[in-house]
Formats: sequence, structure tokens, C-alpha cells
Amino acid sequence: MCIHRLRFNARLAARFAAAAVLPLLLAAWTPPASAQPVWRLDRAGQQVFLIGTKLTGEAGERLTPPVQKALAASERLYLQVEDGGDWRLPPAWRGATDAVFQETVIHDCERWNPLDQAAQGSPGISAAYAVCLQAFASDLGQEVRYGTEALLVEAFRQLGKAGPLRSLQSPAEVVLASFTVPVEASLRAAMGDKPSAGSVARDLAREAAAFAAPTDAPMTHIALEDYDARRADPVMLERLVERPNTVYVARIVEAAGDVPIAVAMDYTRLFGPHGLLKKLSEAGFTVTRLPAETPTSMPMPMPMPMPQSKSKSK
Repeated sequence: MCIHRLRFNARLAARFAAAAVLPLLLAAWTPPASAQPVWRLDRAGQQVFLIGTKLTGEAGERLTPPVQKALAASERLYLQVEDGGDWRLPPAWRGATDAVFQETVIHDCERWNPLDQAAQGSPGISAAYAVCLQAFASDLGQEVRYGTEALLVEAFRQLGKAGPLRSLQSPAEVVLASFTVPVEASLRAAMGDKPSAGSVARDLAREAAAFAAPTDAPMTHIALEDYDARRADPVMLERLVERPNTVYVARIVEAAGDVPIAVAMDYTRLFGPHGLLKKLSEAGFTVTRLPAETPTSMPMPMPMPMPQSKSKSK
């Protein structure tokens, strides 16, 4: 699956994990400048700003001017899933500031065998996978607390638009979708694409490059790879792609009203035959990709960075 393929919400899955999971290492890598894709959707006076998100980011990432303008123009912000947690640091990772804790997690992740989890059921496999992805990414300086959604929430609040965050899907729906995937399907997915420090580093660099690209092509390529991988297993495709995407489209259509809204959505859900851009276009929206711009020199307010672990795999 790799990091861009864990699309039922790694933060929530990690919350239900046991305390052990997989690896990480890799020396320094330098991702391209941060950027976020944004589309404007128009239909009969309704306006929706659809912002493509990625799960993790690094300290210092900023929102681009088009995204900042979209938030300023929007009266409400809808998240893919709002779990009521601390957006600066997911509950499952509160111990990540402890170097010994992180070394233990990484050590266990490097030795994680999905076959050993199979006897415990599908939730154990998917949750272990989620925590290990976060462990690898965290060791490379990529944290959920710096991901796109966290930046959007902080920026929206700084605009004085606090209020309750709105969600397109409830945590219970997400958990139900992932936990009801048959054990065999979860096992096949984990065994077929078990993460490693190298694979996570490569995926992070590729994802960052796709976000910085001036066209949709690199993001579309990643999303279609993800779709093809899911299509090989009809159960995974239906539970984790087709069904939730149908729900998201229906709820975006319902949320669109007489005031502009912003919607944060995992970018891999936007493209392909079941992608939201295609489905929303079919629902009558005119879809326009807003031009990318370099992040402004004035950074958006950022959470204080936390000490990084110095652990290395051998």
C-alpha cells in the first residue's frame, strides 16, 4: 500500500492499534517546496473549494496563496473525517517525543509479520499497518500534525472562523468500513505491499513532487496506481474506495448551499473512474483547477515543533 495508499484514515486506525508496529530509517531527503492543489466547483450559484490533502507534512510547510484565499472566501470548512482529536498531535503518537518509545515502535515495525496478526482479525492488521506508516514517516520528519488538514484547521481558526469543525464522514463509519474488511483481504494487501523505511521515503518524495507539480498528471498517476491495486481485490475496492467516495459526493452536494464552503479531501480520492472530481462534475458542478502559486513568505501559524527521534535502523 505504501503511505499514499492507506486511505481509510491512518490517524483513526492508529488509535485502535496495539502499542507495537513497524520500521524506519533512511538518511536525509529533501522534498520539493510544499504546495496544495485546490479546485473551484461552481453550480447554480453554489461554490465549493475542494482542497487536496496529504496525510503528513514537515515542520515549516505553509499553505499556498490560492488555498489561503479559498479559506478566506469560505464560511465553513468540511474535513474528510473529524474525530475530535488534537490536530497538532494524534493521540496514538503522544509518546513519540520519547526516543526510547519511538525506537521500540520502529524495532517492532521492522519485524512485523502480517501473518502473525491474521489470527487476531482484520482490525489488528490494518491498525498495525497504520501505526507503522506513521512511525516510518515520523522518523523522516513527516508528521500528521503538519499534514494538510492540520494546516487548514489552524488557518481557518486564525481567520476567526472557529466554530465546530464539520465532517463528511464520522469516525464510526470509517472504523466500520476498515474493520469489516475480511481478514483475508487485509492480509493480502499487507503482505503484497508491506512498508519499509525505503518504500515510505520514496513515496513521501514522490507525493511531495506530485503536490508541487503545475498539473494534475502526477497526482492522477499515483491515484490510478492506488485504484488499480484496489481493483485487484473487489472487497477492498468496494469498502475502501467506491462506497466512501459515493458517500463523500452525496454529502458535498448536500453541504453546498448559498455560501461558499471549503472541503478538505485526500487527493487520491479525487481522480480515476470513481474519483470525486469526475463524480462532482457529473452532479452538475463546473470544475476548475486554480493555478498553483509559491507559498507566501509570511508563514501560517504553526504548532511548535517537537523534538525528533535520532534513532537509526541497522
